[in-house]
Amino acid sequence: MTLFCTYLLLILPAIFAQTRVFTNTEELSSAPWISPASLIKIILVEKALKHPLPERFETKAYLPVCPNKICKEPLIITLNDPELSTPSINAFFSSISQTITEFKAPIYIHYKPMNTLQTGVFHEERYECFSALPTGIDLDKNCIWQTISPSTKTIALYDSVFTIKRSSLNQCRHQNEPSDFIQDLNLRAWINQHQKTFEICHDDNRSFKVKSHVKNPMQHFKQVIMNALHAHHINHQSITFTQRPAHISKNTTLKVISSTSKQQLLRAILQKSDNFIAQFLFQSIGAPKLGPYIFDGSGLSRYNLIQPHTLNQGLKSLIKTHPWVKDLMLSEKDLNLKLPKDTHLYYKTGTLFPIKNILGLIEQPNHPDLFFTLSCSWPDPKDCQSSLLDEIQKLMTKHDLTSQENAKALSQIPSAAI
Repeated sequence: MTLFCTYLLLILPAIFAQTRVFTNTEELSSAPWISPASLIKIILVEKALKHPLPERFETKAYLPVCPNKICKEPLIITLNDPELSTPSINAFFSSISQTITEFKAPIYIHYKPMNTLQTGVFHEERYECFSALPTGIDLDKNCIWQTISPSTKTIALYDSVFTIKRSSLNQCRHQNEPSDFIQDLNLRAWINQHQKTFEICHDDNRSFKVKSHVKNPMQHFKQVIMNALHAHHINHQSITFTQRPAHISKNTTLKVISSTSKQQLLRAILQKSDNFIAQFLFQSIGAPKLGPYIFDGSGLSRYNLIQPHTLNQGLKSLIKTHPWVKDLMLSEKDLNLKLPKDTHLYYKTGTLFPIKNILGLIEQPNHPDLFFTLSCSWPDPKDCQSSLLDEIQKLMTKHDLTSQENAKALSQIPSAAI
């Protein structure tokens, strides 16, 4: 029965609306798996705080001493700040343009392997290809499209090669482990991580395309630096990316281009739901296993699946260990809710069409804390929004937290925020 419910949850979201409520008072271990979208960021933050994160993430520049405004030693920039922006780069080159007019030695951009997604030049994001990418990168040019034809034997996804396994729709069986549904009723596909197979069920034996990953965006970052050099009339020989730290001469000065604190980083992940920074943090702590079927830290992959129990327990563990994290989450203040004294609502939203989710906590004096996960699948986002708000209202009614003012505030949750 559980497998059948999971099967329905995975393959019918575009046909039948489903709103499910999971709380810590229920038996969740047998609950259907859901696509968490940005809710996975709660698990990411929980894992990250168990990791020895630095208090600040800095991008630094090592400036050589340049007689007569001409530098014969290299400029070295070390990337380590996910909020480094184009204005910061421009401001840096503007500040040195008064004393430097030419770099005869290469400009080295040092990035660690964990920072390969850190192009470091944007705050606003657009996303595709199951990865977090900053605005300014041409997604059509940077997405790698793979065509799977009837004769295709393998496909490269997530830095792994999967053997393609085919079967007809009427023989298609749900796997013992959860797997992804590509939203086409005439085509169903799963990644089987254990057997390293990409399993496809279809009857018309046609070709189709899969967006699998993105090209290295470092060239775009290089262009941003070249533009800044040109704008400030600084000549240069070359720009080189290196994973090994370049030799830093003693005859240098250090300038911090940008610096972000750990708390700022976590606030961006939990309040702004910044996918780029979440993916940066995911890579920075070594791409930890967030769950058996979680492929990224941002929640953008449609292959992500998780049990509500894991989300609820993750939030519970996070807040028990680090109570201050609640101040980094969205709360009743963001909704202008008027709750009884010492009563609070903390929550995180997540959207990956056609799925909308909310994970939250209601704290009320003389009541046990209520941890809840709401998940809705609906073809029309407005209907899903309405359905989720109804469920929040029911939870608040159950805890005597409702009022006309609260109902109005709940109705004003932006659909894009969920």
